[in-house]
Amino acid sequence: MLCQTRQGDDVMVELTATCLTNEMGQPVGMSVILREITRRKQREEEIQRLNAQLIEQVAERMRELAEKVEQLARANAELRKMDQMRAEFVSLVSHQIRAPLTNMLGASERMRDGCSAINTTCSRMFVIFDQQVKRLNRLVHDVLNATRLEAGELVLQQTPVPIMSIVQQVVDQVHSNTDDRRIRLPTPNGLPLVYADRDRVVEVLANLLDNADKYSPPGTDIAIDARADGDEVTLCVRDDGPGLQLDDLDRVFEKFYRADNSDAQVAYGYGLGLYVCRQLVEAHGGRIWAENAPNGGAVFSFTLPVAT
Repeated sequence: MLCQTRQGDDVMVELTATCLTNEMGQPVGMSVILREITRRKQREEEIQRLNAQLIEQVAERMRELAEKVEQLARANAELRKMDQMRAEFVSLVSHQIRAPLTNMLGASERMRDGCSAINTTCSRMFVIFDQQVKRLNRLVHDVLNATRLEAGELVLQQTPVPIMSIVQQVVDQVHSNTDDRRIRLPTPNGLPLVYADRDRVVEVLANLLDNADKYSPPGTDIAIDARADGDEVTLCVRDDGPGLQLDDLDRVFEKFYRADNSDAQVAYGYGLGLYVCRQLVEAHGGRIWAENAPNGGAVFSFTLPVAT
Protein backbone atom coordinates (compact mmCIF):
# COMPACT_ATOMS: atom_id res chain seq x y z
CA MET A 1 0.00 0.00 0.00
CA LEU A 2 1.08 3.57 -0.61
CA CYS A 3 1.68 5.86 2.38
CA GLN A 4 3.32 9.18 3.05
CA THR A 5 6.06 10.07 5.49
CA ARG A 6 5.98 13.16 7.71
CA GLN A 7 8.03 14.90 5.07
CA GLY A 8 5.36 14.13 2.46
CA ASP A 9 7.35 11.49 0.58
CA ASP A 10 5.47 8.56 -0.90
CA VAL A 11 6.59 5.14 0.33
CA MET A 12 5.36 1.64 -0.20
CA VAL A 13 4.56 -0.30 2.95
CA GLU A 14 3.50 -3.81 3.72
CA LEU A 15 0.90 -4.24 6.50
CA THR A 16 0.72 -7.37 8.60
CA ALA A 17 -2.21 -7.64 11.07
CA THR A 18 -2.35 -10.41 13.66
CA CYS A 19 -5.25 -11.09 16.07
CA LEU A 20 -4.10 -11.60 19.67
CA THR A 21 -6.02 -14.06 21.90
CA ASN A 22 -5.87 -15.11 25.58
CA GLU A 23 -5.54 -18.60 26.97
CA MET A 24 -9.23 -19.17 26.43
CA GLY A 25 -8.93 -18.23 22.77
CA GLN A 26 -10.77 -15.03 23.20
CA PRO A 27 -9.54 -11.99 21.23
CA VAL A 28 -7.84 -9.48 23.41
CA GLY A 29 -6.20 -7.22 20.87
CA MET A 30 -4.63 -6.73 17.49
CA SER A 31 -0.99 -6.56 16.39
CA VAL A 32 -0.35 -4.35 13.37
CA ILE A 33 3.09 -4.15 11.76
CA LEU A 34 3.99 -1.75 8.98
CA ARG A 35 7.11 -2.58 6.99
CA GLU A 36 8.55 -0.25 4.35
CA ILE A 37 9.10 -2.12 1.09
CA THR A 38 9.77 0.77 -1.28
CA ARG A 39 13.21 -0.49 -2.39
CA ARG A 40 11.98 -4.07 -2.77
CA LYS A 41 9.10 -2.90 -4.94
CA GLN A 42 11.49 -0.79 -7.00
CA ARG A 43 13.76 -3.81 -7.52
CA GLU A 44 10.81 -6.00 -8.51
CA GLU A 45 9.58 -3.38 -10.97
CA GLU A 46 13.12 -3.03 -12.38
CA ILE A 47 13.37 -6.81 -12.79
CA GLN A 48 10.00 -6.88 -14.55
CA ARG A 49 11.10 -4.06 -16.82
CA LEU A 50 14.40 -5.82 -17.64
CA ASN A 51 12.57 -9.09 -18.29
CA ALA A 52 10.17 -7.37 -20.65
CA GLN A 53 13.07 -5.67 -22.40
CA LEU A 54 14.97 -8.97 -22.67
CA ILE A 55 11.92 -10.75 -24.08
CA GLU A 56 11.54 -8.00 -26.66
CA GLN A 57 15.24 -8.21 -27.59
CA VAL A 58 15.09 -12.01 -27.88
CA ALA A 59 12.02 -11.75 -30.09
CA GLU A 60 13.80 -9.20 -32.30
CA ARG A 61 16.90 -11.39 -32.55
CA MET A 62 14.74 -14.39 -33.41
CA ARG A 63 13.09 -12.41 -36.20
CA GLU A 64 16.50 -11.36 -37.51
CA LEU A 65 17.78 -14.95 -37.27
CA ALA A 66 14.72 -16.24 -39.13
CA GLU A 67 15.40 -13.72 -41.90
CA LYS A 68 19.08 -14.75 -42.06
CA VAL A 69 18.14 -18.44 -42.19
CA GLU A 70 15.74 -17.74 -45.03
CA GLN A 71 18.38 -15.75 -46.91
CA LEU A 72 20.92 -18.54 -46.35
CA ALA A 73 18.45 -21.15 -47.58
CA ARG A 74 17.84 -19.12 -50.75
CA ALA A 75 21.60 -18.69 -51.26
CA ASN A 76 22.21 -22.42 -50.74
CA ALA A 77 19.47 -23.29 -53.20
CA GLU A 78 21.02 -20.93 -55.74
CA LEU A 79 24.48 -22.40 -55.15
CA ARG A 80 23.16 -25.95 -55.59
CA LYS A 81 21.50 -24.90 -58.81
CA MET A 82 24.69 -23.25 -60.08
CA ASP A 83 26.78 -26.27 -59.03
CA GLN A 84 24.43 -28.60 -60.87
CA MET A 85 24.60 -26.40 -63.96
CA ARG A 86 28.41 -26.33 -63.71
CA ALA A 87 28.59 -30.12 -63.40
CA GLU A 88 26.25 -30.59 -66.37
CA PHE A 89 28.23 -28.07 -68.41
CA VAL A 90 31.57 -29.72 -67.59
CA SER A 91 30.19 -33.14 -68.40
CA LEU A 92 28.69 -31.95 -71.69
CA VAL A 93 31.82 -30.12 -72.82
CA SER A 94 34.11 -32.97 -71.74
CA HIS A 95 32.10 -35.53 -73.67
CA GLN A 96 31.95 -33.25 -76.71
CA ILE A 97 35.75 -32.86 -76.61
CA ARG A 98 36.41 -36.55 -76.03
CA ALA A 99 34.70 -37.68 -79.24
CA PRO A 100 36.83 -35.59 -81.66
CA LEU A 101 39.96 -36.46 -79.70
CA THR A 102 39.27 -40.16 -80.22
CA ASN A 103 38.66 -39.53 -83.91
CA MET A 104 41.87 -37.52 -84.21
CA LEU A 105 43.91 -40.26 -82.56
CA GLY A 106 42.37 -42.89 -84.83
CA ALA A 107 43.02 -40.75 -87.91
CA SER A 108 46.63 -40.27 -86.86
CA GLU A 109 47.14 -44.01 -86.53
CA ARG A 110 45.57 -44.67 -89.94
CA MET A 111 47.68 -41.96 -91.58
CA ARG A 112 50.84 -43.37 -90.05
CA ASP A 113 50.00 -46.96 -90.95
CA GLY A 114 48.87 -46.05 -94.46
CA CYS A 115 51.81 -43.84 -95.35
CA SER A 116 54.25 -45.66 -97.63
CA ALA A 117 57.21 -43.38 -96.91
CA ILE A 118 57.45 -41.45 -93.65
CA ASN A 119 60.39 -39.07 -93.38
CA THR A 120 62.02 -38.01 -90.11
CA THR A 121 59.95 -34.84 -89.81
CA CYS A 122 56.64 -36.65 -90.31
CA SER A 123 57.62 -39.33 -87.84
CA ARG A 124 58.45 -36.69 -85.22
CA MET A 125 55.20 -34.84 -85.89
CA PHE A 126 53.17 -38.02 -85.50
CA VAL A 127 54.75 -38.59 -82.07
CA ILE A 128 54.02 -35.00 -80.97
CA PHE A 129 50.47 -35.23 -82.30
CA ASP A 130 49.82 -38.49 -80.42
CA GLN A 131 51.32 -37.09 -77.22
CA GLN A 132 49.19 -33.95 -77.30
CA VAL A 133 45.97 -35.82 -78.09
CA LYS A 134 46.64 -38.23 -75.20
CA ARG A 135 47.43 -35.28 -72.95
CA LEU A 136 44.09 -33.61 -73.77
CA ASN A 137 42.28 -36.92 -73.40
CA ARG A 138 43.82 -37.38 -69.95
CA LEU A 139 42.72 -33.87 -68.96
CA VAL A 140 39.14 -34.60 -70.02
CA HIS A 141 39.24 -37.87 -68.08
CA ASP A 142 40.51 -36.13 -64.92
CA VAL A 143 37.95 -33.33 -65.19
CA LEU A 144 35.10 -35.82 -65.54
CA ASN A 145 36.36 -37.89 -62.62
CA ALA A 146 36.78 -34.83 -60.40
CA THR A 147 33.26 -33.66 -61.26
CA ARG A 148 31.73 -37.07 -60.52
CA LEU A 149 33.62 -37.41 -57.25
CA GLU A 150 32.57 -33.98 -56.04
CA ALA A 151 28.95 -34.69 -56.98
CA GLY A 152 29.04 -38.06 -55.19
CA GLU A 153 28.14 -39.86 -58.43
CA LEU A 154 31.14 -42.19 -58.53
CA VAL A 155 30.20 -45.46 -56.80
CA LEU A 156 32.97 -47.91 -55.93
CA GLN A 157 32.60 -51.58 -56.81
CA GLN A 158 34.77 -53.04 -54.04
CA THR A 159 35.73 -56.71 -53.99
CA PRO A 160 38.68 -58.68 -52.55
CA VAL A 161 41.50 -58.36 -55.12
CA PRO A 162 45.24 -59.26 -55.12
CA ILE A 163 47.30 -56.08 -55.09
CA MET A 164 50.19 -57.56 -57.08
CA SER A 165 47.95 -58.34 -60.06
CA ILE A 166 46.91 -54.67 -60.10
CA VAL A 167 50.56 -53.58 -59.97
CA GLN A 168 51.45 -55.87 -62.88
CA GLN A 169 48.48 -54.68 -64.94
CA VAL A 170 49.44 -51.03 -64.54
CA VAL A 171 53.13 -51.70 -65.28
CA ASP A 172 52.18 -53.55 -68.47
CA GLN A 173 50.07 -50.56 -69.52
CA VAL A 174 52.93 -48.16 -68.87
CA HIS A 175 55.39 -50.32 -70.81
CA SER A 176 52.99 -50.43 -73.77
CA ASN A 177 53.30 -46.63 -74.02
CA THR A 178 57.01 -46.29 -73.30
CA ASP A 179 59.88 -48.77 -73.22
CA ASP A 180 62.66 -46.40 -72.14
CA ARG A 181 61.85 -46.51 -68.41
CA ARG A 182 62.54 -49.46 -66.12
CA ILE A 183 60.07 -50.00 -63.28
CA ARG A 184 61.31 -52.03 -60.34
CA LEU A 185 58.56 -54.20 -58.88
CA PRO A 186 58.17 -55.35 -55.27
CA THR A 187 58.94 -58.96 -54.42
CA PRO A 188 55.72 -60.88 -53.80
CA ASN A 189 55.72 -61.86 -50.15
CA GLY A 190 52.26 -63.20 -49.43
CA LEU A 191 50.45 -59.86 -49.34
CA PRO A 192 46.81 -60.16 -48.26
CA LEU A 193 43.93 -59.33 -50.56
CA VAL A 194 42.70 -55.74 -50.47
CA TYR A 195 39.06 -54.69 -50.46
CA ALA A 196 38.98 -52.28 -53.36
CA ASP A 197 37.54 -51.26 -56.70
CA ARG A 198 40.12 -52.72 -59.09
CA ASP A 199 39.58 -50.18 -61.89
CA ARG A 200 39.90 -47.22 -59.52
CA VAL A 201 43.07 -48.55 -57.90
CA VAL A 202 44.50 -49.08 -61.40
CA GLU A 203 43.69 -45.44 -62.11
CA VAL A 204 45.42 -44.23 -58.92
CA LEU A 205 48.56 -46.28 -59.50
CA ALA A 206 48.71 -45.36 -63.20
CA ASN A 207 48.44 -41.69 -62.27
CA LEU A 208 51.26 -41.96 -59.75
CA LEU A 209 53.48 -43.82 -62.23
CA ASP A 210 52.74 -41.24 -64.91
CA ASN A 211 53.61 -38.48 -62.44
CA ALA A 212 56.88 -40.25 -61.52
CA ASP A 213 57.75 -40.72 -65.20
CA LYS A 214 57.23 -37.00 -65.93
CA TYR A 215 59.58 -35.86 -63.18
CA SER A 216 62.31 -38.53 -63.44
CA PRO A 217 65.37 -37.88 -65.62
CA PRO A 218 65.69 -40.09 -68.73
CA GLY A 219 67.29 -43.47 -68.09
CA THR A 220 66.47 -43.56 -64.37
CA ASP A 221 64.28 -46.15 -62.68
CA ILE A 222 60.93 -45.92 -60.95
CA ALA A 223 60.47 -48.17 -57.94
CA ILE A 224 57.22 -49.64 -56.60
CA ASP A 225 57.04 -51.06 -53.10
CA ALA A 226 54.19 -52.89 -51.37
CA ARG A 227 53.86 -53.96 -47.75
CA ALA A 228 51.21 -55.12 -45.31
CA ASP A 229 50.69 -53.00 -42.20
CA GLY A 230 48.12 -54.63 -39.94
CA ASP A 231 44.67 -54.08 -41.44
CA GLU A 232 45.91 -52.20 -44.51
CA VAL A 233 48.29 -52.59 -47.45
CA THR A 234 50.58 -49.73 -48.43
CA LEU A 235 51.74 -49.07 -51.99
CA CYS A 236 54.64 -46.68 -52.65
CA VAL A 237 55.91 -45.17 -55.91
CA ARG A 238 59.37 -43.61 -55.80
CA ASP A 239 60.84 -41.53 -58.60
CA ASP A 240 64.37 -40.28 -59.17
CA GLY A 241 63.42 -36.66 -59.75
CA PRO A 242 64.23 -33.46 -57.84
CA GLY A 243 61.80 -34.17 -55.00
CA LEU A 244 59.34 -31.72 -53.49
CA GLN A 245 59.69 -28.55 -51.48
CA LEU A 246 58.51 -28.88 -47.88
CA ASP A 247 55.63 -26.47 -48.53
CA ASP A 248 54.45 -28.64 -51.42
CA LEU A 249 54.31 -31.98 -49.57
CA ASP A 250 50.86 -31.32 -48.09
CA ARG A 251 49.49 -29.25 -50.97
CA VAL A 252 50.23 -31.41 -54.02
CA PHE A 253 46.88 -33.19 -53.55
CA GLU A 254 44.87 -29.95 -53.64
CA LYS A 255 42.69 -29.28 -56.66
CA PHE A 256 44.54 -27.39 -59.44
CA TYR A 257 47.67 -27.06 -57.28
CA ARG A 258 50.96 -27.14 -59.13
CA ALA A 259 54.32 -27.37 -57.40
CA ASP A 260 55.81 -25.37 -60.29
CA ASN A 261 53.51 -22.80 -61.88
CA SER A 262 56.18 -21.12 -63.97
CA ASP A 263 56.11 -21.00 -67.77
CA ALA A 264 59.27 -23.13 -67.85
CA GLN A 265 57.70 -26.25 -66.38
CA VAL A 266 59.62 -29.42 -67.12
CA ALA A 267 56.43 -31.49 -66.91
CA TYR A 268 53.08 -30.03 -67.80
CA GLY A 269 49.92 -30.78 -65.85
CA TYR A 270 46.73 -29.25 -64.59
CA GLY A 271 46.79 -30.12 -60.89
CA LEU A 272 43.92 -32.60 -61.18
CA GLY A 273 45.63 -36.00 -61.28
CA LEU A 274 46.80 -36.13 -57.67
CA TYR A 275 43.56 -34.51 -56.51
CA VAL A 276 41.59 -37.34 -58.14
CA CYS A 277 43.98 -39.87 -56.59
CA ARG A 278 43.31 -38.50 -53.12
CA GLN A 279 39.55 -38.54 -53.65
CA LEU A 280 39.62 -42.14 -54.87
CA VAL A 281 41.91 -43.39 -52.10
CA GLU A 282 39.89 -41.67 -49.37
CA ALA A 283 36.68 -43.10 -50.89
CA HIS A 284 38.22 -46.53 -50.18
CA GLY A 285 38.86 -45.50 -46.57
CA GLY A 286 42.59 -45.21 -47.20
CA ARG A 287 45.23 -42.50 -46.90
CA ILE A 288 47.61 -40.92 -49.42
CA TRP A 289 50.67 -38.77 -48.79
CA ALA A 290 53.92 -37.55 -50.31
CA GLU A 291 57.44 -37.39 -48.88
CA ASN A 292 61.00 -37.02 -50.06
CA ALA A 293 63.23 -40.07 -50.24
CA PRO A 294 66.46 -39.92 -48.18
CA ASN A 295 68.62 -40.34 -51.30
CA GLY A 296 66.62 -37.98 -53.49
CA GLY A 297 63.38 -38.16 -55.39
CA ALA A 298 59.78 -38.13 -54.23
CA VAL A 299 57.77 -40.99 -52.76
CA PHE A 300 53.99 -41.13 -53.11
CA SER A 301 52.27 -43.68 -50.88
CA PHE A 302 48.67 -44.76 -50.37
CA THR A 303 46.89 -47.40 -48.32
CA LEU A 304 44.00 -49.74 -49.01
CA PRO A 305 42.01 -51.78 -46.48
CA VAL A 306 42.74 -55.50 -46.18
CA ALA A 307 39.86 -57.73 -47.23
CA THR A 308 38.44 -59.56 -44.20
